Amino acid sequence: ADCYFMQKEYDKSLECYENALSMFKNIDTVGRDHILENAHVMCMLGVSSFMLLMYSRAASTFELALHMVKYAFALSNTFFHGLVLALMGISFYKMRNYHRCVSMCFQSFEIFCAIHGDKLPELPKNKFWLVCQTLYVMGNSYNNLNLHQKAVKYLTVARSVLMASKNRD
Repeated sequence: ADCYFMQKEYDKSLECYENALSMFKNIDTVGRDHILENAHVMCMLGVSSFMLLMYSRAASTFELALHMVKYAFALSNTFFHGLVLALMGISFYKMRNYHRCVSMCFQSFEIFCAIHGDKLPELPKNKFWLVCQTLYVMGNSYNNLNLHQKAVKYLTVARSVLMASKNRD
């Protein structure tokens, strides 16, 4: 499924992730690694659904992945938590559910700040992009909700983080 996804064959990817889910149900193994494997499959099932413009399904799938991640990490926040929350927020944005988008993106950004603090501009490109995208989507959602001061606040934070980074490309 991961290979199909990397080749941008999202239909095949989606089918393989769905098949993988049924295999995980039948395995009698337990433990953190098993839960994280399931969370990865759920997350990628959500991303594949998102790429196929099935935003509602993507958001629901990300929510299930989030519960698995919380369980696997005993409710302590990790970057994976922030990732899944950000993906949920972006999915809600695409569905024009701006209130839920803001909620998910805000939680995600709080996690990123708690984990990385002032080091956000020094994150690797893929993580840094996610933080900036989360802030942008949150700011734009506030704008769509006619909460312009909050929109300007988070778009300004996004710009500040971007300008502080050496990885602006």
